[in-house]
Formats: sequence, structure tokens, C-alpha cells
Amino acid sequence: EKALEYLAAAGRFALERNALTEAYSAFDRAAKLLPPTADAEEERLLRRRIEIELGRHKAGFAFRSADDLIGDLEAILPAAERLGDLTLTAPVHLGLALARLQRGEPASAPLVKRSLDRVAEIGETLHDPSLLALTLALIGLTQVFTGPIRDGVRTLEEAVPLLEQRQDFIGAAFARGALAIGYANLGEF
Repeated sequence: EKALEYLAAAGRFALERNALTEAYSAFDRAAKLLPPTADAEEERLLRRRIEIELGRHKAGFAFRSADDLIGDLEAILPAAERLGDLTLTAPVHLGLALARLQRGEPASAPLVKRSLDRVAEIGETLHDPSLLALTLALIGLTQVFTGPIRDGVRTLEEAVPLLEQRQDFIGAAFARGALAIGYANLGEF
């Protein structure tokens, strides 16, 4: 139990410093220490399993395949939904949407739409407009790079101020960069 706690803390610490391979290693070691899943896992263990898998996802996003990311997140999605903690369910769905978009699926694909809609629903329930901003940014980024570009530009124009309101300056910077690419592709300087 202590090793799980320390490895998860080490993973979060490394992730905050953008030490992705170190973060992934710590979360991966923690995942291997978790007991095998059971249908009626206690809430504490279920929460720990979801948090560790989310850590593995965040740390491994840059170097793991989209198929692996999706497989791992789909495996914990039912547990996250069953737990009922929307602050854990939202990042699982965001991760799924992002990995599927990265794999080339359109935002209108059923499983991508399911995740994006669920994140928006959670945002409304929690009165958290930042979750709407993240879904808009994902959709806009995808549209700017895969089309329709004009729709992507409009979506990013809506998402950027929301991201700035959220004080997600890194996300806003990425969204602004994609917005500039969209304007350039449209010839609108």
C-alpha cells in the first residue's frame, strides 16, 4: 500500500516536471503492484486503479500507440463510471477522445462523440466551463488539420478565450497555434 502511494506520488511529481518516461515508469510500477481486478473492488482500490491508469495515460501519451492508450482507458471506463466521481470520469473520456482523434477518427465518430458529449455533460453538471473549452479545443484542432478548416477556426475562436479564462495557458497556446495554421490555410492573415 505504501509503495503504491509513493510510486503514484513520484509519478505525479515527474509528470509535473515533464519527465514523461520517469512518470510513466513510476505509474507503470504502481499498476503492476495493484491486485488483480475484482467485480466488487472496494472504492479506495478502484479510485487508486483509475488514478494510476490516468497517470500512465498522461505520461505515455507522447510515446505509446493510440491503440494501447485507448485499450487501457476503455478498461477503466466502466469502473470510473461505476465509482461516480465525475472528476475522474471526465479525464478518462477526454483521454479516449484525444487518443481516437490522434488515431485519425473524426469528432463525429460514435465513440469520439460519446466521449466528447460525456465530458460536456460532466462540465454542465459540475458547472465547469473549462471542460467545454477542452472539448471545443479538441474538435477545433482536429478540424483545422483534417477539415473542414473553416469550422475548426470557428471552434478554436470559441475555445481560446475559454481556455484563457481557465488559465490553461499551455492549452490556449496550442489552440492559438492551430488557429494561426487554420487562418494561414484559409489565406486569412
